[in-house]
Amino acid sequence: MSSDVPIVLDNGTGTIKAGLASECVPRACVPNIIGRPRYFNMLTQHQLLDPIFLGSEALQKRGGMTLSSPMFSSLVFDWDSLICLWDYIFKQELQVDIESRPLLITETLFNPKRDKETMASILFEQFNVPALYVAYQPILALYASARTTGIVVDCGEGSTCVTPIYDTYYVQKAAYRQNVAGNAVTEYLKRLLPDIGCRLFTSAEHQIVRDIKEKLCYVCENYEEELYSAHNSGNLAASYQLPDGQKITLTTERFRAPELLFSSAMNGYECSGIHQAVWDSIQNCTPSIRRDMLGNILLTGGSTMFRGEQLAHCINYDIRIFLERQSCESQNMWPLYVSELEDGFQGTGSFTEHG
Repeated sequence: MSSDVPIVLDNGTGTIKAGLASECVPRACVPNIIGRPRYFNMLTQHQLLDPIFLGSEALQKRGGMTLSSPMFSSLVFDWDSLICLWDYIFKQELQVDIESRPLLITETLFNPKRDKETMASILFEQFNVPALYVAYQPILALYASARTTGIVVDCGEGSTCVTPIYDTYYVQKAAYRQNVAGNAVTEYLKRLLPDIGCRLFTSAEHQIVRDIKEKLCYVCENYEEELYSAHNSGNLAASYQLPDGQKITLTTERFRAPELLFSSAMNGYECSGIHQAVWDSIQNCTPSIRRDMLGNILLTGGSTMFRGEQLAHCINYDIRIFLERQSCESQNMWPLYVSELEDGFQGTGSFTEHG
């Protein structure tokens, strides 16, 4: 294969995905995790000088590890650990010569300029990449859906970004970024679990809570109705077996944790719910392109994957409410906007089969 095919590195807070631009799917999906042994006697002789474990290996050995991520809320705070992960991905997972190929690396919106400069310095000076292109994740997601105009709701592990894009350019004045995302939902679920007699607070146990979230949690369309249903029937109960064999049963916790995406004040955050952020973003766009935004809403990121398309349905439901309120002022626009909204949603579930 030609050495001019670029390497693509999607540098997420929860997972780093990497591969070649000529391939349809990533070659590597590595958890953005570093593990350091809590006990000296866990180390073999050759590990004493560099006692760290990376990615999946750190998760497999998590019982005796202190786990940490180099990133938090989509920002890098431990560059040395991130360099170790990048080096592992390039040499062990991709097994390509990084010095002979251009590199495309992603970043989220509103990252500090100093972080971009640090990243570029590391990649040019330590990894000797010949060429570097830094791309915004939401814009690439829109390209992947074969569109150049739309509003991208990117809800990952560390942050949620709502980005209106018109003819390949993002509308900066109408873009939003907030830290209520996958990790915040995991932390909130961790707070709810003691109510059912389960306390999981260490860094290793955090990964267990994350697994519970991914396997059992879902987004409900009407929170109050779901609470009523949960208290009056046992149909919502689901069990999870912990590593020690103990089983726990979750009921309302299954949908109360993801509800944080819509009602961030539930856990003390002072930011808009994801539905409100989408609506505010559309309203802050120039009136002439609002119809294009409303008709092209793309959900992307791991935290939009709760039980298939339900997150899309909930945002759709809430935006319809906003439209109903607005229709009092402009009745003639209501049928047009509702038609655009119904046709416009594309969820991550629709693209799962196609990468």
